[in-house]
Amino acid sequence: MATRDTRPVSGAVGQNQGENGSAEAENTASATSRTRGISADIELSLSDLIGDERGEVVLFNDSGFGTLALRTEAGVVAQGLVKRHVTTGGEDVTGFRYVTFENGLTLYYQEGLDLIVQPSGALGTR
Repeated sequence: MATRDTRPVSGAVGQNQGENGSAEAENTASATSRTRGISADIELSLSDLIGDERGEVVLFNDSGFGTLALRTEAGVVAQGLVKRHVTTGGEDVTGFRYVTFENGLTLYYQEGLDLIVQPSGALGTR
C-alpha cells in the first residue's frame, strides 16, 4: 500500500541512493489524500520514533494493523520500495516500503500497512 499524505509532498522524489547508506530504492508515486480525519488503527507522532545513528526506524507490523497515522510537521522528501538494504542494527529491510522526512528520519515499514502522514495540527483520526 502506498503512503497517503494529507499535505503535498515536499521536495523531489527521486533515486534515494546515498541518503540511506547502501540502500538501493525504487521510488513509487504516493497516493495522496487531502482529507482530514482519515480513520487509522494506530496513531503516532514522528517525535515518538527514535532512529539509529543513520536516523533509520524499522516498523514491524506484528499486530497486523491496516493503517498507521503519523503526525509530523516535517515534510516527506522521499518514499518508495527498498530493493536491498540492511540497517546499522542489522535489520534486513529488503522489500519494505520507506518514507524519508526532511528532519533526516527514515521509516521502513512492511507492505500491507497503509501509512498516512498528517500535519501535527490535523483533526483526530478516530
